[in-house]
Amino acid sequence: MVHPLLPFCHALIEAVSGDHELRLQLRFGTAGEIMGALRQGEIEIALYYMINGPEASDFVQDVVSTEEIGLFCAPDHWLAQKRDVGMEDLAKARWTLGPEDVPIARAVRSIFEENGIPGPAVAIEVDMIPLRRAIVMRSDMVSAFQVHHVSSEIKEGSLVRIDFDLPHDPRLIETIRIGPHTKTTKRFVDTLRKAYGSPGSVVS
Repeated sequence: MVHPLLPFCHALIEAVSGDHELRLQLRFGTAGEIMGALRQGEIEIALYYMINGPEASDFVQDVVSTEEIGLFCAPDHWLAQKRDVGMEDLAKARWTLGPEDVPIARAVRSIFEENGIPGPAVAIEVDMIPLRRAIVMRSDMVSAFQVHHVSSEIKEGSLVRIDFDLPHDPRLIETIRIGPHTKTTKRFVDTLRKAYGSPGSVVS
């Protein structure tokens, strides 16, 4: 789920459309499970954030996108109409966020702490993104999301991005493999970059 869902779907469809002999099997798991399967040769390529440090020494990582986070509310929310939203405005809002150990929730909580303002006023704490997204669309609450998780709702007008620049360290979204590209993995990475609108770069 760190990858943008709709562009990822387009990349998958294009990958199999261009090769009628190609069959893709997607596996899901924790980062540890997937990296273990990669090392054991059970999968060809993994999709995750960039991995740093000694544990990444045997990986070849191809950057395909960068995570972007924003604050969102329903279109009839008073913050949707306001320009240059400040911390005082965010302190007046009611929130739905993930648990404190979730990076996006930490980013929101940290801006309150750094500005010495109590908050955020979390009315509903839930980590399930579809539920949190639905809550924001149907209430006076605000939340933070990876932009790709709400791209459809933004286009439909059911969610509006709040005019506030949330400080965060954008994480690189990548494909990860061991050893050189095969013809198929190289084409798949190129297809992902095209779908994500990113020129990408390589980190070995």
